[in-house]
Order: sequence, then structure tokens, then C-alpha cells
Amino acid sequence: MFGKTIFGITLLIILLGMTACSTDTPEAAKPVADLQDQQSGPETGQVIATLGDKKFTTEQLDWISRRRGGPPPSPKAIYRLAEYWMDIELLSKEAKKLGLQKSEKAKFVADFGIKEAHANAMVEYIRENTEVTDEDIQDYYEKNKLTSSQIKDPPRFSFSHIRTRTLESAQAALERIQQGEDINALAKELSVYHDSGRGGKVDNLIERAVKTGYGPEFLKVLQAAVEGELVGPIKTHNDFYEVARLEGKREAFIKPLEKVKEQLRKTLLYRFQNRDIEERLTALKEEVNAEILFNSAMSRRQPPAPEQQSKEPETQSRP
Repeated sequence: MFGKTIFGITLLIILLGMTACSTDTPEAAKPVADLQDQQSGPETGQVIATLGDKKFTTEQLDWISRRRGGPPPSPKAIYRLAEYWMDIELLSKEAKKLGLQKSEKAKFVADFGIKEAHANAMVEYIRENTEVTDEDIQDYYEKNKLTSSQIKDPPRFSFSHIRTRTLESAQAALERIQQGEDINALAKELSVYHDSGRGGKVDNLIERAVKTGYGPEFLKVLQAAVEGELVGPIKTHNDFYEVARLEGKREAFIKPLEKVKEQLRKTLLYRFQNRDIEERLTALKEEVNAEILFNSAMSRRQPPAPEQQSKEPETQSRP
């Protein structure tokens, strides 16, 4: 999960900066295009903003905002990032004039930022060089086809039902159905469940969802029922009562490999990438005998007091 963490930290810093540094932009430094009004992002190679002779391009935007698997930034986010880039450039220049970059704090934070960028590049390199072979997919498929929800489609149930608050109401509904009244019409009249408006019809609900929404006893009865059978009243796990008719059920089945191959490739790629990153980190730590010295006693230490801001002297009123 190291790679995901690094990318997340970098993006968080950027987004926080965009919020904290939303200062007015000088006339000499402004986005080239009004991206806030565009429906889509800029094209590859486009200059997004200029600051004197400096340019902020789509390639640089991609470097600092890209997240694997995530959507590209919106036009509004691109505009704000361009403003943030300007703010950083201008404030950095001013800080150097004042010599602020020479403080130990500034040196450490700058050095850490550079190393973080290098670490991001290393993580990206590992991810891009991770491979998933057809043999990997075949092996995973065979070993997990009975347990993986990506491969095994679970049993599904279709039924019509009426939910009531009392056993007496459920029994009365059952008797009316047995006397020839339509269960779906009665569901609209009597059911207290949210699907009463559509006649209590439930289609192709997976086994786990039946158990969660209606209770294990209800599921057990449906599993034993045959198509068209009327069942109930059944007390649910949340103290309601159900009368139902099984409309159909489909047994679990294993999806063919070709149907799930690309989905499994994505799953394994993500796992292999994280595995490779963790293995590389473990090896590197062992080479230098890395050790974290933090312990619970340290966590009980009081944090340093925040820096006190100077206050203006209170104006005393004259007698």
C-alpha cells in the first residue's frame, strides 16, 4: 500500500495548498485560458498558464496531479492548480530574497519534498514494470473459482412478498392470497416495505442480500421452496413478518475464464504492484538496518506549545 500512500500524500499537499494559497493573481501572471468555463480539460502539450517567461504545461500538470485509476482533474481544478503554481513560484521567489530558504526547517521540508518526488517516481517505475501473465491469471482462476465473487456468481432469488408489522396481519394476507387475491396487488395495499409501490416484486437478488435484508430464516425458507410456492408467515431478523411467493431462483455458477480474464488481470496487477513495492522496501530496509525508535512512552509526551502570535497592546482609555 506504500505507493498508494505516497501518491495520496502528494495530492493532499497540492489540494491543501490550493485552498490555503488562493491569493489574488497579478496581471502579469494569469492562466492562459479560462478553464473554468471549459467543458473538458486542455489538450496534451497545451500551455495552461504563464508567469513571465515561465510556462505551466499540461505535461507538468499531469506530473503533479495524476492518480492511477482516478479521473483526470476537472477544468475548475486545473484552473486552481494553475493559480497554485503561480502562488508557489511568486512566494518562493520572495522567500529567497529574504533568505528564508536557509533555515533548518525550510531546508528539511524542501529536501523531504524532493525525496518524496523521487520516491513517487520509483513507485511509478515499479508499477509500470509489474507484469501479469496469462499463467498468473489461469492459476488464480483455478485456485479461487469457488470462493471469488469475481468468478463465481452467487445464487439469486426472485420473489414477491408482503411485509407486515404483526403476525396477525401476515396471516390475514396469506389467507387472502390463498383465497385467490393477487399477491402483488395486496403488497401495494398491505406491505410496509419500501418496494410496496411496485407490488413487492424482487428480481435476481443475490443470496447475501436476501440474508441481509430479510434475515437468515427467510433465506432458508426460499432455498427450500420451489418456484410458485407460497411461504410464510416468516419472522424476519428485525421483528417484521413476511409472506412471499418464490418466482424463481438460479443456482450459483462459475463464470468462464474468458469472461473474467481482463477483470482478474486488473485485480492481480494491483496486488502484484503493491507486492513488488513492499518487497523492494523490505529489501532496502534490511540493507541499511532501518529501525523505528518510536514507542508508546513517546506518544504520551506533551506536544510542543504552538508559537504565540504577538498581540497588539491594549489601548487604555484615559480617565
